[in-house]
Amino acid sequence: MTINTAITEVQAICPHAYPDETVTRWLSELDGKLREEVVKDTSEPVKYIWPEDADTSLLADHPHDDIYPAYILAMVDLCNRDTVRYANDMQVFNQKKEDYACWYRRTHKSASYSGWITL
Repeated sequence: MTINTAITEVQAICPHAYPDETVTRWLSELDGKLREEVVKDTSEPVKYIWPEDADTSLLADHPHDDIYPAYILAMVDLCNRDTVRYANDMQVFNQKKEDYACWYRRTHKSASYSGWITL
């Protein structure tokens, strides 16, 4: 999923007044957190800028790319001060993030992983 696709998808589901620059910053922050917390990539995080990076692919691929609209919807509700919807959206987002993290750990075992447990 690209940045533009995520923004367009959310606007179709739940129109909002937040500029694409703001939503792009949210996506940049999310990808930075995913790189740090899930991928364990300690290199300099990328910083997406609208509109230059509109066609940039985000970190999570299909079928886990639904994490991005879920996060944007949560951030919109947070900024709108709609705490009930925000809580619901964050619950959905957190489940999608956990699903992605579990999938990533399962499919990207480190080179040092041998399967043996030393007691």
